[in-house]
Order: sequence, then structure tokens, then C-alpha cells
Amino acid sequence: MYLFDQCSVSPLSLKGIKDAGYEKMTIVQEATLPVILKGKDVLAKAKTGTGKTVAFLLPSIEAVVKSPPSDRNQMRKPILVLIICPTRELACQAAAEASKLLKYHPTIGAQVVIGGTNLSVEQKRIQKNPCQILVATPGRLRDHIDSTAGFPSRLMGVKTLVLDEADHLLDMGFRKDIDKIIAAVPKQRQTLMFSATIPDAVHQVCKIALKKDFEFINTVEEGTEETHAKDEHRKEHMQMHNGMRKGNNSSKYYKWGDESPVSSMTTSSIGARQGRSGCLAYSEWVLMASSKTCDEVRSPYAAVQCWWQWSSEKLTWFFKNRGSALTAVRQMHLIAPLDKHFSLLYVILKEHITDDVDYKVLVFCTTAMVTRLVADLLGRLNLNVREIHSRKPQSYRTRVSDEFRKSKRLILVTSDVSARGVDYPDVSLVIQVGLPADKQQYIHRLGRTGRKGKEGQGILLLAPWEEFFLDSAKDLPIEKAPVPSVDPETKKKVDRAISTVEMDNKERAYQAWLGYYNSNKKVGRDKRKLVELANEFSRSMGLDTPPAVASLVLGKMGLRNVPGLRSK
Repeated sequence: MYLFDQCSVSPLSLKGIKDAGYEKMTIVQEATLPVILKGKDVLAKAKTGTGKTVAFLLPSIEAVVKSPPSDRNQMRKPILVLIICPTRELACQAAAEASKLLKYHPTIGAQVVIGGTNLSVEQKRIQKNPCQILVATPGRLRDHIDSTAGFPSRLMGVKTLVLDEADHLLDMGFRKDIDKIIAAVPKQRQTLMFSATIPDAVHQVCKIALKKDFEFINTVEEGTEETHAKDEHRKEHMQMHNGMRKGNNSSKYYKWGDESPVSSMTTSSIGARQGRSGCLAYSEWVLMASSKTCDEVRSPYAAVQCWWQWSSEKLTWFFKNRGSALTAVRQMHLIAPLDKHFSLLYVILKEHITDDVDYKVLVFCTTAMVTRLVADLLGRLNLNVREIHSRKPQSYRTRVSDEFRKSKRLILVTSDVSARGVDYPDVSLVIQVGLPADKQQYIHRLGRTGRKGKEGQGILLLAPWEEFFLDSAKDLPIEKAPVPSVDPETKKKVDRAISTVEMDNKERAYQAWLGYYNSNKKVGRDKRKLVELANEFSRSMGLDTPPAVASLVLGKMGLRNVPGLRSK
């Protein structure tokens, strides 16, 4: 199944799909849509940027289409589809996508409720306008459950519950909110969970959110998992082996690269395209392998290992011949003293702008206030720059996010609010300035480029004392790149620009920088050294004397009375 018109969806939905510019399915859509449209609960392992939003929106719309019309006299009409997203940007993006697909369904409405906006305005909007599909962030949805009249009764009409980026939802501490949301919707429903990784926390939510016969579909190429370590694979394989020893012989299906038979699983249409050899029932493979005469596959556990090697080879062959949803992104790192970072960033951007007339660049910074400082500096250097971070109001973030999504020849300087879930097409370069929080965050940031089969490039700019980060990313193909030369005139130009940045921006950036690196176990261990590095950052902003920090703030950081700090 390659084309959407081969799916069993309504003609009006197909018209909406076509008008939205979609014709052929992505790998994720092809693997998940047939199963979801049959009404099965699904846990899908899928990266962002692979078309998963359409994969859950299209069946959700069909569920609404097939539902009997609500009573016209009913004041508070039921919400039929509830979609939970981890961030405001991702929720707005999903709602916008839903509106596109609903173009020819004028009686069906998709609304979004997110934090950072006026609750009473939202209450009026979801009451006044059609709201069969509701996209929400967890905290704001809880607000409506607790505060909006009649809202809990509207949720009792939910037929489809979607948890998008389930791992991210849990990483952000929304487990209690998710539990409350699950308790607020009917037990008889279809539940869809999409997640880039399947850690233990996601398994735990599966137990309460999904039916026992749910189907697990893996669309992530072996070796490209964003956040799963190999020891997690080994642990799950041991769980698999233990299940076999306990006599668990239920037919559990594995797709290439699946980690564990978390429930009844299915072969997907990916395997069907390559024939029966493409996907093999896990239990069938173990029975077949265990019957072989060679010693290496005599035991069930050895059979698992043999199957894993076989399936990995098949997966590698498939992606080489079919093409992965995400192409490889060229990754490079530069090591340079902190006082050269601003000049180097400017030189890298200017070179990229010269090389790519349709450039579209994301620059990730360590904190919101450092983001503001860098955006201010680049703007003063006459680059076409926008900024997004948590200190900006939601209306501003939405406007800038939409502008960047639709534009070319633009640079977006951002904190980690743009690291996951947000789909920006045609990003040509991702630059990460300073130490990422961890390897996972580095990968998620990098994932904003090279999306949907397009080429991309990533540059990580580190100070010498941040080079230890590369030890945690040895399995990633990060090349060491030569440091570009900065001519004296360019250095003077950058220095002049940084001297004109408002002092308030520098003070806030200094404090935020200090707090960020203080929380890093390696950098923050030696407080004296940390302060020396912070003051090096201060000098890179053109300051002879580091800004003073409130004594209360220093106390909370555990930095009171550390030499080199100024308190106020």
C-alpha cells in the first residue's frame, strides 16, 4: 500500500489529504494506518519528522466521520478524539494539521488548548465552536477537567485517545497528568501511543492505557534509535527469554528491529512489501531455529540471538534498498576557546548563507537567556534572525514558529523548546552552541534537519573543557572539523556588535549560563573552576567585570562565597 487512496478512508478525507499535498505514504503511515483503521490499539515506535501526525490524525478523523451525529439540542457536545502532546508548539502543529485534513468536513472541528493562554477564552472557544477533536497539553487539559463546567462529561464521549511523543511526555514529568486523563475518558476506546523510544516508563503507561491485545509497530531502523542504549536492548531480550521460559508461547509478532514483544504484535505492511521473508512471527522463528542441528541455536535464548542477528540484517538491507524516512545527517564538531565562539558562530553562518541560497538554520543555545543574547547579537550583525524560548509569550512563539516553518533564508535561534516534536521542513543546518544536556538531547536537536528524506548538516561548537561530551557520543559519526579562521576585521565587527548588546541581556545570560553549567555533574563539581569558566563567558560578552548575581540565587545554586563571584 503506497497511496492514500488505497486506504479505507472517506472520499472527503482523501480530498483533504490531496489538498494538503500528500499522495504517497511515508514508511510510518504505511506501517500503522491499516492496523489503526481496523480499530486496534497501537504502540508505534516512530521518530519525529516521519509523518506520524497524519498517521494518527487520519484514522481519528475517520472515527468522527463514522460516529452517529450528536443531539442538536445537547448543550455540551461530546469530544470524540483527544490528542495529548508534550509541548505547546507540537500541540499547535497537530491542530493545524488536523484543520488542513478537515477541509472538506465542515461540520467537524479541531480545537487546541495549551498552557500560556487565557483559560476563560479557551473555555468559551471550545464551547462555542465545533470540537469533536481536541488537541491539548497535559497540564492545561487538567485545568479544564478541574475548572471547566461540563468538561468531564464531554470527555466521556472520547472514542480515540492519542498520546503523542509518549517518552517525551513522561520525561517532562506528566505521568500523574496522564493517569488522570486516562481515568477521565471511557475504558471502551481506541488508544494510540507514538514514541521515539520505548523505555520502562512507556511500558508502564501501556499497561493502563492500551488493551491487552494491542499491537506494537516498530518503524525505527536498527542503529538509529534516538535514546535507547544497547544495555536496554539486552535487558529487554532477557525479559523476552524469561517469558519463553515461563511457557509464554503466545504468537507475538516482531518487525525488524523491534526490542521486545511487549504485547501481541503484528507484521506490518513494510514486511508485506518484501514478502513473507521480510517479517517473521517471533514464535515461529524460535521454533524453527530451535529445531536446527547447529549448537548455536539449540537453546531458546540462542535462538533469540540468532533471530535478532537475522532480523537486523534484513532491516539493514531493507533500508538500504527502500530508503529510510530519515537520511543520514553529516555531523561535525569544532573545539575552540569560549572567547571565540561568537565570532566562529558568525563565520559559520555567513559561510553557510553564501553556500546555500535557500538556507534555513536552527541555532540551539543552552538556556533561554543565552538564546536571547545570541539572537540579539546576530541581529546586530545584520543576519535575518528570529528567536524562540520559554521566556517568550506563547502567542509570539506560535507566530515565529509558523513563520520559520514557511520561510527560507532565515535563522532561528532557540532553546530546547524546539528540540523535539516540532516539524520544520527543509532545515539545512543545525548548530549547537555549548554543551548539550546529554547525548539524547544532542540527537533530538540534530533531528530537526535531514527530515523526510532530505539532506542535512549538524555542527556542535564546544569549548575545550566541554570536549568530554564526545566520550558519551562515541557511537555517533561526529567528525572533527577544522576551526574556521576569523580575520581581524570580522573579529572587530563581532566585538563591536556585542558591545552594543544591552547590559540587562548580558547579566541575565551570565546568571543563566552559571545555573546551567552548575547543574552539570562534571562541570559543576568544582565550584571554583565553574566560576572561572563563567567569568570567561562574561569576558566573551565584552565585560571586564562579571555581573553581580543576587545573593539568594547564589545560595540556591550552592555558590555563595565562592571566590570570583559578585553578589548583590
